[in-house]
Amino acid sequence: MISLASAKIPFNAYLNVFDCLWSERIGRGKYVDRFEKLAAEYFGVKHCIAVSSGTLADVILLSTLKELHPGKDEVILPAFTFIAQANAVLWAGLKPVFVDVNDDMQISSEAPYHLKEKTLCVFPVHLIGKSAISHMFKFTKTVVPIVEDCCEAMGGVENGIKFGTIGLAGAFSMYPSHTITTGEGGLIITNDDEFHKIARSIHNHGKWGGADFNFKYLGTNAKMTNLQAAIGCELIKTIDDVNVKRRHNVSLYNSLLDKNFYASAPHCYPVFYDSQKDRDDALKVLADYGIECRKLMGCVPDSEPYVVRFGIPRPDQYVNARRLANTGLFVPIHQNLTKKQIEYICDVIRITPFK
Repeated sequence: MISLASAKIPFNAYLNVFDCLWSERIGRGKYVDRFEKLAAEYFGVKHCIAVSSGTLADVILLSTLKELHPGKDEVILPAFTFIAQANAVLWAGLKPVFVDVNDDMQISSEAPYHLKEKTLCVFPVHLIGKSAISHMFKFTKTVVPIVEDCCEAMGGVENGIKFGTIGLAGAFSMYPSHTITTGEGGLIITNDDEFHKIARSIHNHGKWGGADFNFKYLGTNAKMTNLQAAIGCELIKTIDDVNVKRRHNVSLYNSLLDKNFYASAPHCYPVFYDSQKDRDDALKVLADYGIECRKLMGCVPDSEPYVVRFGIPRPDQYVNARRLANTGLFVPIHQNLTKKQIEYICDVIRITPFK
């Protein structure tokens, strides 16, 4: 089986983990502090908070904004996204306002028309490692904050701007298939002192003021363990090299399939079909040939929980999101793939009716 994810752990990470075990500090410890410092330096920001998952990074971003802007509860986000982004809106006690996407899978330029008095923020996502930055500039003149979901795009850069640094804050994931992994894990970055102070409190049960049992905010336990951070301290040094290798793999796919896909921090390689049936048949073919693959995200408002809560979408809503969700799949792109494996994957894709 050619898997969607692969992680090679540097030898020094083993030494770090052994140090945690030997010192019996496997919860919060020095490696968490070190990892946050290294991450802040890498992104060129003032503050970084290491958390237990990218999903909780999103939840904490939104919960912090909710504290900063009471009375505002609507979050504008793309209809075509991974379910965790939309779930985070609900877990933060907020209302998702879905907008369609462009052909490039990024949030539509129509999003500003959805701004209302109760809009809390615009919440774009750098989906599958593609940049949303050019679209985000359309929102920078608005009076609402922008926060970025960068979970699938750690290390992405466009025109010298690192993903996660154009908005008020950015959230990252370290799930196994993402740029670097600590098994699970996430990061929150920001240059805003007040935002950082509240977010750090929320990620630790809402603890405030240094006292053990003084809780100011509705918080949660989203702390990263010392064991995870011990691995992260070494893998964070590899982000740029990983993305270089993944972009090389994208170029090889493009040359073999006559495509022009590009992502700054590739998470996977998308393949599209003329119909949902063709796509679903292709998923079976790829799996039969030992290639791990998935449907390409989803049109979230079409999924049952959101239909029940927010009404059934009109047929003319989310046209691009629905088309992409129904006709796309993705195949592996990770940095440990060989040229021979990519050639094999492309040989199998060619026996399916891809576009």
